[in-house]
Amino acid sequence: MAYRAAAVSQENIDWQDGNEGPTISKQQALASAQFIIGDWTQRADCNKSILCFGGSDNFRKEIFPDYKGNRKGEPPELLGETIEYLKLAYESYAVHRLEADDLMSIFATSEYVKSAIIVSIDKDMQTVPAFVFNPDKDNRPRRIRLAQANYTWMHQTLIGDRVDNYKGIPGVGPKKAEKILARTGPELPDLWASVLEAYLEAGLTEQDAITQARLSRILRAEDYHSDKKEITLWHPQKKSLTLSIDPVTTSTSTEGKNPLTSSLDETSTSLKATSSSTSSGGAKRAARKTSRRRSSTSKGSSKRQRKTNTITKTLR
Repeated sequence: MAYRAAAVSQENIDWQDGNEGPTISKQQALASAQFIIGDWTQRADCNKSILCFGGSDNFRKEIFPDYKGNRKGEPPELLGETIEYLKLAYESYAVHRLEADDLMSIFATSEYVKSAIIVSIDKDMQTVPAFVFNPDKDNRPRRIRLAQANYTWMHQTLIGDRVDNYKGIPGVGPKKAEKILARTGPELPDLWASVLEAYLEAGLTEQDAITQARLSRILRAEDYHSDKKEITLWHPQKKSLTLSIDPVTTSTSTEGKNPLTSSLDETSTSLKATSSSTSSGGAKRAARKTSRRRSSTSKGSSKRQRKTNTITKTLR
């Protein structure tokens, strides 16, 4: 969401004087982000937005050091500033070592939350048993039932994910994965038996299969233990293997402690949305055009790490 808003405010220009570089507009980036949030909230039929951001030190890199190691290229210049603005302007959360996807899933599958919708364009959210809305594809939120979520998770374990740089079984694509999963029944133990058999047939090991399953599993509430500051890594025999995480430290909320905080055990900021200097109509216009003013940012400015931020919203 922040990436889109920052990208629409930037355009590479050949200045016809031997120089080439981006033009950027901070006002346009922030207005675009506000417009996207309002649009997605309305289309998901929600009355509140909670933004989830990825924390530092992704725990999946401890499982598989090359996780997302193939991502290259520079993010939009204003991505960092857009993210920081959204963190202050809206209720938001981030937990050390967890991705934004994990945080959304924990919210949506938690017993503390009775009516949540995950809003994301990421296909990985199809592995979460919750209400999910993809604003690029869906007309309305869809309920992903547990059996469907587990099937998609096992399917992902077989084929891997090029974007996140884990391979699954070499040579196994979506169609072949469907045939593998059709060997047995729809329950998770049966699906796992088919997955494991396919890994062994390919000359791989059970640990290879478990590692890929852990990489493709978006954490659910049952995997996160706020009291112990731990996450439990999935295992087919439910063997206990945990990783420690550190609590998030942020500034004090101006609206009081959010009821979800007890389930996430953090003190994340919950601030009132700041008023925009752009009107609603102006925000729409700003979101659809690109500023052509030359950036005053020097070429030596520091490059910011790309962060994923997505959004969880509650039903009316």
